[in-house]
Amino acid sequence: MTKKEIIIETVNHYSPNPQQLRSKFGISCLYNGANNTHCAVGRCMLTKYKKQGKNLGFNTNSVHYIKPINSIDDILLPKYRGHSVDFWGDLQKLHDTDGFWLDNGLSEHGEIRYKKLLEEYKD
Repeated sequence: MTKKEIIIETVNHYSPNPQQLRSKFGISCLYNGANNTHCAVGRCMLTKYKKQGKNLGFNTNSVHYIKPINSIDDILLPKYRGHSVDFWGDLQKLHDTDGFWLDNGLSEHGEIRYKKLLEEYKD
């Protein structure tokens, strides 16, 4: 998938009910959260990492600090591979920032950030 397709897919995934679908624990984001929820990066991970649930060793780490992998691609499903860790960090921030989400989709600030990401990562 292209970066643009991943961004659109991510927003479409969470928009119907961000409060229930986003993987948040307090102010933190979790790759694997309660009730089989995942953050924007977590939902793109290989099944073996998703199955670890909250026991995932790097469950609260930024994508820039996931250890002991060599590349972000090492944890992602094949269709999501080939993009920089900085891209995944930007996607993670879109998911993590509470001010970007309302009860039924993106807030005004979220829409601005979404459009900026689509422009920045238009492939």
